[in-house]
Amino acid sequence: MSALLLVGCLSVLASVAVAQVPPYEASSPPPSAQWNEVWREDFDSFDNNPKTNTRWSFDLGNDWQNTTLGWGNGEYEYYTTNPKNVRSENGTLIIEAQVETTNKPQSSNGVAFDLTSARIATRGHESWGVNMRFIARAKLPTARTTWPAFWMLPEPLYPGDPAATWPRGGELDIMEHWATPMNMVASSTHCLSTDGQSRKDTTKQVLHDNGQTYYADYHTYELQLRSDRLDYFLDDQWIYGLVKDGCLNSGIAWPWENRNFHILLNLALMEYGFDYQHNKQEIIDALNQAAPVTKQFIVDYISVQSLVQ
Repeated sequence: MSALLLVGCLSVLASVAVAQVPPYEASSPPPSAQWNEVWREDFDSFDNNPKTNTRWSFDLGNDWQNTTLGWGNGEYEYYTTNPKNVRSENGTLIIEAQVETTNKPQSSNGVAFDLTSARIATRGHESWGVNMRFIARAKLPTARTTWPAFWMLPEPLYPGDPAATWPRGGELDIMEHWATPMNMVASSTHCLSTDGQSRKDTTKQVLHDNGQTYYADYHTYELQLRSDRLDYFLDDQWIYGLVKDGCLNSGIAWPWENRNFHILLNLALMEYGFDYQHNKQEIIDALNQAAPVTKQFIVDYISVQSLVQ
């Protein structure tokens, strides 16, 4: 999950004809196909003990590296295993941001850890390669400094695999809603150039005609990952895709077919608009707003499916 270079924007609920696409993007949806479900999580229960949870691993803390704030993105949250931050409730997963004192040491730039949340991953338990379909049905928070994501990283991560260092190993962001207007989500990829010298990002912001009411409902977010293309969907509607040959011919690496990837779910906290002004109070004020403002990322289920060939 990374702060993004925005390269595209389209409306999902209104029919939009794209006259011309870059050579690395697909010009039409993938062919219809049959899929078999191979893994599913319905969140009927959730084990908050990292030692005994057999399906999910936990990323903890704030990942300070030298003076870099929050997982390389300037995030403010401190990830925990506390049920206040991550739990099963009525057959759903709740990841909830909280304003609370953690009693953890302050960061190297003096920012106290008094915002908590959770980040979980199938890392070390389950991972998948190409010819797979990944779907989550989820409801997003409305507090404007929240940054929920359903995404994927290489398995294993560095240092287990030096080729999986970020962004060399690739990152697949199936859904992010990050400090943007309230009717916008995004799907993105991150990798290196074919010469390994620069970072390459592609993304589509998705604008919804029904605006604020979008967040009152559950929606499905989907990635279809094939050896020669990858495609993002929202509520079964194709958003955009990347094609292998077009990427390679455009100097964009294609790391997706050479390794497996695991799933991550998290709720990060950032200043509105990624302005990096270290305005933590803005986040606190946003989370402390009364209903109908929400600070929960709610996931109904995740389904992983294999392509029938």
